[in-house]
Amino acid sequence: DDSKENKKLEGLVVGVKGVDSWMENLEKAYIKLRKDNKLPSTKSKNKEDSRIRGWIVRQQTHYKTKTSFMSIPKYYDEFTSFQKEFIDLLKSSDEIWVINRNNLRSFILTNMRLPKNNKNNLYEKKLWQWMRDRINEEKFNKFNNKSKEISWKELTNECTKYFISNKKEWINNYNKFSKFIVIKKRLPKETINKYEKTLKNWYYTQEKSLKFNLYIMKNDHEIKQMYIDLKNTYSDIMISFEELWKLRLKAINEFKRIGNNLPKQIKGIKTEKQFEENADALWLKRQEKGYQMNNLNFARYPELKIIWEQFRTENLDYFKSSDDIWKEKLIEYINCLDNNIIRFNEKYTDKYSKLWFITEILPNNKSKLYYINTWGSRQQSNRRLNKETMKNNKELRQLWDDTVSKYGNLFPTYKEELIIKLNIIEQFILEKERFPIDTFSNKTESKIRIWFRTKISNYKSNTKIFKDETCRRILKDFIDKYGKYL
Repeated sequence: DDSKENKKLEGLVVGVKGVDSWMENLEKAYIKLRKDNKLPSTKSKNKEDSRIRGWIVRQQTHYKTKTSFMSIPKYYDEFTSFQKEFIDLLKSSDEIWVINRNNLRSFILTNMRLPKNNKNNLYEKKLWQWMRDRINEEKFNKFNNKSKEISWKELTNECTKYFISNKKEWINNYNKFSKFIVIKKRLPKETINKYEKTLKNWYYTQEKSLKFNLYIMKNDHEIKQMYIDLKNTYSDIMISFEELWKLRLKAINEFKRIGNNLPKQIKGIKTEKQFEENADALWLKRQEKGYQMNNLNFARYPELKIIWEQFRTENLDYFKSSDDIWKEKLIEYINCLDNNIIRFNEKYTDKYSKLWFITEILPNNKSKLYYINTWGSRQQSNRRLNKETMKNNKELRQLWDDTVSKYGNLFPTYKEELIIKLNIIEQFILEKERFPIDTFSNKTESKIRIWFRTKISNYKSNTKIFKDETCRRILKDFIDKYGKYL
């Protein structure tokens, strides 16, 4: 009968344990989608979320072909009910494509313009991103679905006055560029002026396209000849990409000669001069990245690669890897710790001062080495949260762990520091039979009292570390035990 056949099929597909797991996964998917009202991302940092999304995608695939669990009526019906409940969230990529296409059409006809990269309107920005991707697919002949390509062309034909063809767009840019060089008698450059910067990027692209017969220069002889004629007319201005590259590097070397430093990236740019320095710093960064990856610029221009290798050899410190810089800072940090431990032991002689001011081994904000301590604090925070360097680089993570192991008492967590300092106060109370007092004669006692008073205030307001129940319980137990001395 059917039930026996289904049981036999279940066993063949996955076995009993797998069936239980399938039902558990379905329940987790129900809970997640009902709670969030959206599909979890496959790129989510939460592994459980990405796992649930992956499971749903696999079931959708099996559902279409009636394979695996979906070959069993009971599970097919279960997943049918699941899809009905979340029909709006579980649309296929083809369905989403059609929705985006229709939304774009509606936007264009309603607003009588194309969507823009509008940071203040997420809906419009997403439409712009989707439209941009389709334009690029059409431009580079990358449509992998004939029906989608036809649907896209129908839209561009219907809204033809809003969509400019590649050729029309090129001619528009050509006219803007030629007008610029006629008026300014120079090439557009990297500048804070976005219009000029766009023309500069356009010119660079045309130079490469002409030399290597790429993009529109490959397919349109009329366009190619227009550009060649313009170059011949303004040959004294429109120099080649190689010459532009060499001139920029020469200007950067001159910048270094005058200021003894290569350009650096600048935050909060306010002036044209700052913009130019920042742009040059970013340019150097791009060239180094391209050199390391042997990208097209250096592959196509062997002479430039030789020049770059000479330049980077003369400026090795500037092109140190982030790992090398991190290791140098760690050495500096360790030296700082060692030197301050010696000074600490010379400065404090009495028992409670040594115990309490152990954290003063680290440089304070009056020290010239304050930035080193700030760097160290950030590394420890990153390690606890498994962020940045500590997440992606096992070697550096191990170096930091070794440092923490060596100087363990300098790196307590907030909870550990609370316990350590309460233990010191406990020793003090048991020995002196009193609580530390405010006094000019003993700074250690004053600081202990101030620290404790601050913790009590945070405890009452349920702020900082006392948001954590464990920390609240630790301090409450201490107060209950030594309340008569407080």
